[in-house]
Amino acid sequence: MDNIILDNCTIETKDGRVLLSLPHGSGINGDYDLYIPKNNKNAYISNAYHVMDDNGHYIGYVHFNLIIPVVDLLVGDLDTINDNFKVTIDSRDYRLSNRYMIKDYLIDTYSYYILYGQ
Repeated sequence: MDNIILDNCTIETKDGRVLLSLPHGSGINGDYDLYIPKNNKNAYISNAYHVMDDNGHYIGYVHFNLIIPVVDLLVGDLDTINDNFKVTIDSRDYRLSNRYMIKDYLIDTYSYYILYGQ
């Protein structure tokens, strides 16, 4: 769907209506990428989480996708977006993600940010 664009940490329509703001920092340090397949069913928003070990050293990245139904984005009901979004972890990063419970952290972070962070 070419009328939805990603501008830094904001998903918006080409006419400037903000659909969703996304968090940046606290480990979510990469640039967001937005991909919407031709079927226009889901928006895939990818980024990476920079993982620290117990000593505060960076030890790697966990790549993830935030998946949101396009219809929910366009309607703009934040409760519906919060109920229907998913977080998936790249398969090569499962071990690191599971060890530090990154997926749970990301779900909590995005859930809170969708509802209260705008």
